Amino acid sequence: MEKISSCVVTVFNEEGSIVSLLNALVNQSVAPSEIIIVDAGSSDGTQEIIKSFSKKFKKANILLFIKKGNRAVGRNFGITKSKGKIILVTDAGCIPDKN
Repeated sequence: MEKISSCVVTVFNEEGSIVSLLNALVNQSVAPSEIIIVDAGSSDGTQEIIKSFSKKFKKANILLFIKKGNRAVGRNFGITKSKGKIILVTDAGCIPDKN
């Protein structure tokens, strides 16, 4: 199956907001083919929450990578891992509109 869109998300210590973002992404009117999350080395429960969410929503195709650095480093790394023809980018703490 061809991947149409990839959503790249950068995170760092987003334990309090990551579930809201992931819920918004999987409930888009047109969901991305894959959600690539690049964590800059969180020390809270962010990575565990993402892994748990990924298991619960397998169809969402959530991929977690760890890449230390700033937001730009994470974003560029995530883009290199994406397989979609269209690449969407957002950051933790942001909640995209459903449409």
